Amino acid sequence: PPAHSTYSDPVIHTPGWQRRALLENLTFRSSTFRYALLLALTGLVAQGIAERVHFPNAYWIPMTALIIMKPDLLLTHVRSIARIGGTLVGAALATLLAMTLRPDGIWLSLLIVGSMYIAYAMQNVNYALYVIPLTAYIAFILAVGKTPEYNTAEHRVIATAIAGAVAMLIHSLYV
Repeated sequence: PPAHSTYSDPVIHTPGWQRRALLENLTFRSSTFRYALLLALTGLVAQGIAERVHFPNAYWIPMTALIIMKPDLLLTHVRSIARIGGTLVGAALATLLAMTLRPDGIWLSLLIVGSMYIAYAMQNVNYALYVIPLTAYIAFILAVGKTPEYNTAEHRVIATAIAGAVAMLIHSLYV
């Protein structure tokens, strides 16, 4: 027999509630539908830009633009600025550490684990503080594959700046 859950409770969810919910969210009156269209437009524009930018990590542009985008215009702007600032600081920090320490093997592994731990610890504290070690983590993890940290940091900053601009511009025009 099917498992009992709150969704199968006829008092809370009357029969046919899924169909009604779907139909209610397939109209322009639905904020969920409008947000889905906003995300689709953002992804389309960001992917179009990524295909014209010629660096190996151009996929960061649509990925970051979609991560930044929030249903509220102000939240999108705040998150874009936090992401760009955190990425700049994280890229600079990772590049400085890599150029100074020239980590390899165990030291690179320790930097990866350390930045991953700090990112996880900051995840619910402050978005900009979370992005700093996240950016460093990505630079260090790519360094394992012998990708130069400077190139990774440069591409990450460019992609994040483009993504933030796309998210803010599309959301501003959409409202």
